[in-house]
Amino acid sequence: MPEQFIWALDRMCAGDHENYLRFSCRPITPCARTSDEPNFMHTLPPVDPDFAQDATRLDRIRRQQALTVRFALFALRSRQIPDLLRESCVVVAEGLEVSFAKVLRHLPEENSFLLEAGIGWLPEDIGTARLGADLESPAGFAFQTGQPVLSVDLPGEKRFRTPELLRKYGIKRALNVIIRGDTQRYGVLEADAPASQHLSARDIAFLETIANTIALALERDSAETVHTDSPGSSTSMLDASPDSIQLIGIDGQLEFINRRGAELLKARATQPEAALGDPGSAWLSLWQAAEQGAAAKALAQAAAGTTSRFEAPWPTSNETEDEATSGTQAAGGSKPPMWFDVTISPVRDDAGEITRLMATWRDITERVANEQSLTELLNHHESRLDHQKLLLLEVHHRVRNSLQLIRTLLSMQAATSMDVTVREHLNAASNRVMTVGAVHERLYREGAPMDSDAVQYLQALLDDLQRSLADWRGGRNIVLNADPLPMPADRLTSLGLITAELVTNALKYGRGTVTVSLNSRPDALELTVEDDGPGFPESFPQPQSQTGGLGIRLVRTFSRRGDQAIHIDRTVQHSRIVVRLDPVASAAQ
Repeated sequence: MPEQFIWALDRMCAGDHENYLRFSCRPITPCARTSDEPNFMHTLPPVDPDFAQDATRLDRIRRQQALTVRFALFALRSRQIPDLLRESCVVVAEGLEVSFAKVLRHLPEENSFLLEAGIGWLPEDIGTARLGADLESPAGFAFQTGQPVLSVDLPGEKRFRTPELLRKYGIKRALNVIIRGDTQRYGVLEADAPASQHLSARDIAFLETIANTIALALERDSAETVHTDSPGSSTSMLDASPDSIQLIGIDGQLEFINRRGAELLKARATQPEAALGDPGSAWLSLWQAAEQGAAAKALAQAAAGTTSRFEAPWPTSNETEDEATSGTQAAGGSKPPMWFDVTISPVRDDAGEITRLMATWRDITERVANEQSLTELLNHHESRLDHQKLLLLEVHHRVRNSLQLIRTLLSMQAATSMDVTVREHLNAASNRVMTVGAVHERLYREGAPMDSDAVQYLQALLDDLQRSLADWRGGRNIVLNADPLPMPADRLTSLGLITAELVTNALKYGRGTVTVSLNSRPDALELTVEDDGPGFPESFPQPQSQTGGLGIRLVRTFSRRGDQAIHIDRTVQHSRIVVRLDPVASAAQ
């Protein structure tokens, strides 16, 4: 059956990437090595724990799943190897969010690699650039040992030398996996990134899946050039697959099932009749009633000429149908169900007529279990965050009430004091407490984000000051001139306190409209407060002087720039004071 040979190879390129694509029966585990093989564990450095949070990792996995399916379908339909290799680089770069990816073809006569295809590289390097294939290069080690190699700091790498091509492009991180089929080793698939982009051991499965899809497509291309009448060769190829593969007639009857499929049926004991899975039996009978609807729909779509997919649980020994459907495990010790990603494709003859269908079952049990565990973990974390948010809001509420109480006590003390100086100091302290309360209220009111627009924040704060200082301002306006500027919450606190202090002084000692300006410059964030008053007198203490008033000292402290923070502009005829704070970009870093 030479045509079955091609059908099988076609379908082996159309699976999900969560399990390794291997055109072989050998187990794919890191521990499967003999005593004389090199210990490759040193090629996998520890994963950076800050690389991704759970939610981000789940999004990355889902995106890689979609890209794997897209590339598998591309490999299934494409017969142009150069297009296939370039598309693999595009998929790798998108899936790993890196700027560089390449396929290296091994040149045995030179013991080197040729940059066969890639993305991110100059056109003159593709098809001409060569890299070493010895054990001292990352790609060479992956090719020679068959194990993935992850380097997260190439300049500081002690295990391998950094290829000149990577230094030329400023590559700091690299992940290499072998492109290997059953009969030959083609080369290496590599993802490269500058220091600003990340690669981790979690990306190995995705990259190996793409590499194995390339290998299968290359072997299919080789097989299509070989003419053989031996039906045994195609059967052995089907039996070599780790997936369950079935050939189905147009009438829905099972015609063939490979070795892996037969093992699955043998392990299942929920249907005692011997006809289950036998040639001539209905393919839909392999599924429980709850999954037969999805299976029948996929079968009909394939019979109409469209490749279709669905995911479904597969009951294991001693498992009830309800347990298989729900994915739970009975208290009596029943095994949880296996899960499969099932792809059904039409098989056409030379005239283009659909003669039969091919179903490929890819085991995704581990992926489903990981997704369920991750979902439970995320739900637990979200619940904890909601609880912490409620506690934080309660703390803010109590802080606000405490500040209000302190202000009231200070005001009462000022009202009863007979000493004018003491009364002024107490009133000033009361107003500063009020200012702190206004800053706190605006920054931590319910629903406020951790990062806010500084302009919106200042405008709301100034509105609060206009209302609370109505007795002082006597109808004077406070105007804000600034462009939108995102700023972290901790920076907003200092900015709000400085602004409130300067505006309060302007309302107290100046006259006319008070204008507040905020300008973000590369070297500083400048806050300017001015009014229509005659300006600061020459006798006014310089802000750099330690003899300045409490307000000036507070502004100097909150600005974090010491004596260089405050500048009193005497070049204008009115009052103007400028405070320089650290630039926003510098603080974010």
